[in-house]
Amino acid sequence: MNAIQTVLAVLLIICAVGVILAILGQSAKSKRLGGAISGGAETFLGKEKGKKADIILNKVTTVLVIILAILTIAIYVFQPEKDTVGTTSLPSNTSTTTSTEASTEESTEASETVSEATSEADESVEEVSETSAD
Repeated sequence: MNAIQTVLAVLLIICAVGVILAILGQSAKSKRLGGAISGGAETFLGKEKGKKADIILNKVTTVLVIILAILTIAIYVFQPEKDTVGTTSLPSNTSTTTSTEASTEESTEASETVSEATSEADESVEEVSETSAD
């Protein structure tokens, strides 16, 4: 992440928090949950000052949302180009082929070992079953 992206990301976070605070500070038209969160601006500031505060908060919210959208687009534009999957070529040496073959052989040996251990365990269970049945 370069300096431009860092600055834009910090501004985006600050703007997002500002939008949240501006929305929560507005009094609700229906006086339900929004009025409880905002703390009743009409009773504290008076009816006229409460309306003026709502008008200011509406304008602040609008401006902050526009800035939020612009910052989001700017972060997308300044994003570095990334290679797409599949365009990276492997070196032309044969060590990758050899290592792949070796890992296949190792997994085959491991599965044979597991099969042997399973058959030995089955035999042990059968012996225990026979001795307990007698």
